[in-house]
Amino acid sequence: KAAWVEALETTDQPTALILTRQNLEHIQKYQGLDNFNNGGYFVSSPEEADTMIFASGSEVNLAEESAKLLAEKGIKAAVVSVPERRKFEKYAAEHKLPEVKLRVAIEAGVTDGWYRLVGRDGLVIGLDRFGLSGKGQEVGEELGFKAEKVAAKIEAALE
Repeated sequence: KAAWVEALETTDQPTALILTRQNLEHIQKYQGLDNFNNGGYFVSSPEEADTMIFASGSEVNLAEESAKLLAEKGIKAAVVSVPERRKFEKYAAEHKLPEVKLRVAIEAGVTDGWYRLVGRDGLVIGLDRFGLSGKGQEVGEELGFKAEKVAAKIEAALE
């Protein structure tokens, strides 16, 4: 809803709403839509987090699933939904984000740009080549976009 309102109110540049046909879980927002104008918002509490996982679109569900698996191993992950990366980068530069051991971004596409949020020592799980054709879930699993694989990569990077 907030993206639609912003698209209607934006008069100085083009806007696009990128939607999915995937059957995704509804995201229960920790901060709510009031923070949408910052370009991103915490989906889960960042307090005492070991890692912060940034994602946009359908990857936010993957980040949440991965965070649940990490929690089972005693690793607290804060999930951040970033629908507008440039806006959120500006917000993050002006407001100090909580310190964590590792910042991670999940992008089922090109990873370029996410390093501005995760830093040089951060981890970006993405795809810097052409993907595959097939059913979404099967292709995602083949390319490593499965919660178990993402959680394992984060756990290994924390060690």
